[in-house]
Amino acid sequence: MVNTDFFYRKILKRDRSKILFTFVVIAHSYGASTWLSSRHGFWYAMMLIAFNSALYIFINENSHSLADVSQADDADFYDIR
Repeated sequence: MVNTDFFYRKILKRDRSKILFTFVVIAHSYGASTWLSSRHGFWYAMMLIAFNSALYIFINENSHSLADVSQADDADFYDIR
């Protein structure tokens, strides 16, 4: 029997962290680009946004791999006792 409550908790936890991380990237990009563009110009702000976007994609792709799931998680998921 599959423990669906465990599955939903894992999915929701991952979605919440993605939303929070996306918010942080957007807020940082906006705040830093506002400061950069007023002092150094438009293209420095664009380079910062491009760097933040690339960093976000890199972290997002590498943070939730299947290798991160431990044996204890499998035991909880399949309700193995």
